[in-house]
Amino acid sequence: MPRVSVILPTYNRAHLLPRAITSVLQQRMADLELIVVDDGSNDATEALVAGMQDRRLRYVRHQQRRGAAAARNTGISLSRGQFLAFQDSDDAWLPQKLTLQLARLAHAPAHTGVVYCRFWQISGTQAQLVPSRLHHAVARLPFTARRLEGWLGPTLLHGNFITTQSALVKRECIERHGAFDSHMPRFQDWDLWLRLAPHYSFAYVSAPLLNAYVTSDSISKDDLALQAGFALLIAKYGHRQAGYGLAAQRHYVLGQLARAVGDKQVARQHFNAALKLHPCNPTYAWAFGQTLLKHLA
Repeated sequence: MPRVSVILPTYNRAHLLPRAITSVLQQRMADLELIVVDDGSNDATEALVAGMQDRRLRYVRHQQRRGAAAARNTGISLSRGQFLAFQDSDDAWLPQKLTLQLARLAHAPAHTGVVYCRFWQISGTQAQLVPSRLHHAVARLPFTARRLEGWLGPTLLHGNFITTQSALVKRECIERHGAFDSHMPRFQDWDLWLRLAPHYSFAYVSAPLLNAYVTSDSISKDDLALQAGFALLIAKYGHRQAGYGLAAQRHYVLGQLARAVGDKQVARQHFNAALKLHPCNPTYAWAFGQTLLKHLA
């Protein structure tokens, strides 16, 4: 039985898959299985995976497209590992990722259910660290609610900084509290972390161990799915004590989208709304302040 099961959902990404698969199979912690779940691709995905000879690699195919969350859940149902990890078809792990995460988990409290790592989010020639340097600085303050590890329920209500590919999850977390919600058009990972947060603490590896690439067909660019995803998150978790954070984050993200397409007035309105909901958030204050400076200039 492998120690770690890695689930990789894919759809028509044969041109990108070798990088993602190789980065998993070349992990220094070799006691793993990699389950590639093909969500109904009509490209060369099946032939490509068949040509990669490794006994730890398994291929499963959906006859019809069901979405990434359903594909991950299929992989989970077929997995055998004590721990679950997730890779995306367009990303790359660093070779020491699983080794460092397992080592961190070994020294974490027994109630720890998830260990995640920092990562580089790469779009073209631009790269940014997540969690950001600002988040790291704020997390060091003794009074902060923006922690990076421990009981992260309140922190996660103010935004998600744990991408699916960065997480290593104890199997018992999924068995007790459910897998990915396939009805969520976006934020399936954020939804899972919010569901687990009341029951398990989170551990963190500060080294960036993942390169997450933003590609032209990335779902992260689907604005309609984003709006619907936020609505479902607010319906599910908005009643929690710090649930206003979800509404604030929604305005902040919509402000970012408006700014990206040059609509400065709408961006300013959203950043202002986010700041009113969460006046002590330095990220919201900085974003709103920038729009004021540009407006006055």
